[in-house]
Amino acid sequence: MSSTSTPLLTKETQRTLPASRIETEKWHFQGGDDGDLEDGSSRTTSRIEAENWFFQVEDGAQRKLQLYRAAITGQWEIAAKIHEDDPKVINDRITESGDTALHVAAAAGHTQFVSRLIPIMTPDAVRIKNYAGKDKKDPGNTAFCHAAITGNVEMADIMVQAVEGLDLVTIRGKENNLPLYLAALFGHKKMVDYLYEKTVDGMNDQDRIGLLVTLVDNDMYDIAIKMVEDHPELAIAEDTNGKTAFHALARKNSDHQIAWNDGIDLC
Repeated sequence: MSSTSTPLLTKETQRTLPASRIETEKWHFQGGDDGDLEDGSSRTTSRIEAENWFFQVEDGAQRKLQLYRAAITGQWEIAAKIHEDDPKVINDRITESGDTALHVAAAAGHTQFVSRLIPIMTPDAVRIKNYAGKDKKDPGNTAFCHAAITGNVEMADIMVQAVEGLDLVTIRGKENNLPLYLAALFGHKKMVDYLYEKTVDGMNDQDRIGLLVTLVDNDMYDIAIKMVEDHPELAIAEDTNGKTAFHALARKNSDHQIAWNDGIDLC
């Protein structure tokens, strides 16, 4: 097969992406309207394809392309056959953005596919981070980060249980963010609840204030209040943008401010 490249972007998704990597990621998983595109592909699929930009189909890469398609559509039978023919490819990066099949399936929300895939992967492959940029210099996210970003608690728990001893919850992703922070950033309350106690001991001061401000921004006051009760100094601590939890709270309406004041001793 001659060397060529196949663009994955549909006309619908060929638009200007946000400049910030985090904003790009938020667009990737939550941007756009709901429903299917005119070519029949789902919005979720098109966002994943948009982040990958182009999948380079080169001589000898057809199996990786087949695995990518199986992972993005959740077709385990095809992936199992590929693994039978070539066990190594299951652990390989299969996209230009450095994703493994686990990244692709996790981002697409295919829980059962992930549950079958992860036990046959090596621990090192499960830890793989994709690339944060097209130059491939900066590390991006693990597949577990994708599960956190999508808010799929069932999938996250399957991954944690399947690789006991491999502390996926504390492996940092894009821009050195913990999965817990990414879950909070995208407003996934149940995922935050699931990850908080598993992560709290591994956070540094900057992690805590960044998480606290994000929790307040997204109205997750119960854990935010618990954090300030455990670490009172966080109430006036500044994040990397010079913002405190009270700055975030000041933008809320009075009902939210009352809920915060009722839940925390400010004296």
